[in-house]
Amino acid sequence: MSIMSRQQHHIIYIPGLGDTKNTPAQRLAVWAWRAYGVYGHCHPVVWSRDEPFEAKLEGVLEEVDELLAAGHIVSLIGSSAGASMALHAYQARKKKIAGVVLICGELGDAAGISPTYFEVNPAFKVSIERLPQTLKRLDPEDRQRIMSLHPLYDEVVSVADTQLEGARMYTSISVGHAVTIALTLTMDFYIPFWFLRKWARQSY
Repeated sequence: MSIMSRQQHHIIYIPGLGDTKNTPAQRLAVWAWRAYGVYGHCHPVVWSRDEPFEAKLEGVLEEVDELLAAGHIVSLIGSSAGASMALHAYQARKKKIAGVVLICGELGDAAGISPTYFEVNPAFKVSIERLPQTLKRLDPEDRQRIMSLHPLYDEVVSVADTQLEGARMYTSISVGHAVTIALTLTMDFYIPFWFLRKWARQSY
């Protein structure tokens, strides 16, 4: 029996803003990933909760570390605002995390994002402001393990703001922010699955 066949592949999913409202549906979608032979974990950081960015990141890292300590292979998926948090967590554990997929990820400059989002979700502003420094710590090899997926058109996050140099860019044949996220978590999950499985196989 190979090492890969004994280990389980676990994927931590980090939703975007409004994660408390959409959690039940997203948890169900993530649970259904078992049909692909992987174990999904929905990890809302609760962006609107009055809690420092550092505490939210630490919560993600604690789940990563628990799964790694159990001997599992760990990957990350972040959607919309959750993409920045996924990248921060990846950078902190980049030698241990197999790969990362960003869905409609907001990776742009804070100046181009409506202040309203930051007023309700102050930790999101910190996450975006710290993103340039986090990205500087990801070398070309690290970036190969990242896929950034975007639709043909996104009314919330511009396609330009999903671009990440050195990452695998993927255009979903879909239109709309919420629609693309929903499709990628369900009917089109095969897209992030095949990408992450490739890196999971190379991790051990």
